[in-house]
Amino acid sequence: MDMILQKLGHSTGGELTFALIFTALITSFIMAYIVSYVYRKTHTGFSYEASFNFTIILVTVIVTIIMMVIGSNIALSLGLIGSLSIIRFRAVIKDSKDMAYLFWAIATGLSVGSGNYLMAASSVFFVSVIVIVLSKMNFSQATHTDYIMVVQSSLDQSDGKNGNMIPNILDQCEVKWNVRSSLVDQNNLYAETTYSIIFKKISTAIPSALVDNISNLENVKKVTMLSPETNLFA
Repeated sequence: MDMILQKLGHSTGGELTFALIFTALITSFIMAYIVSYVYRKTHTGFSYEASFNFTIILVTVIVTIIMMVIGSNIALSLGLIGSLSIIRFRAVIKDSKDMAYLFWAIATGLSVGSGNYLMAASSVFFVSVIVIVLSKMNFSQATHTDYIMVVQSSLDQSDGKNGNMIPNILDQCEVKWNVRSSLVDQNNLYAETTYSIIFKKISTAIPSALVDNISNLENVKKVTMLSPETNLFA
């Protein structure tokens, strides 16, 4: 058993053979698939992109290939740095967690490419457990939720009544709120008021119920509830 662990943890600095290359690439693909699977199952939010799963797998395998080609050759490593300096990645990372997954993929590719299969397997397993446990615990969920509510209404004699009813409804929901902006268009008889709202409890039912109550007011044409990420209710 000790001999097997020693071989798994030993860096392959010798001559590359077909069996060694095949083993490294298959191992890299398996590790990358696990990382991609964890990302797909634990991702939350609205910035999910299916193509990012392919990116994780490709980055891991490509980094493995680069590490096997370079080996301990200093000249090749310097040439690689020079070639990478002319490549510009313009893809925007929408979620900061995606950047962590890219680093995870790169680290896995470096481990497999250098022959440290035990390190690659151990790190993939350990980080996967951390990600899954924190995901189940809703560790990244905020203790309160901030929203922006935009109320559009028509201007007539009952507009003042709506202006008084909306604060009453907000106070009944026990939320912190204030008016961010107010726009009145006399030509089109159109009014728009923007509210900043902080909900103390995390529940999608509460913002939805608030939107329904305000929508039922007289002359209210449209109510839009915005979260920091995207439009949730309208």
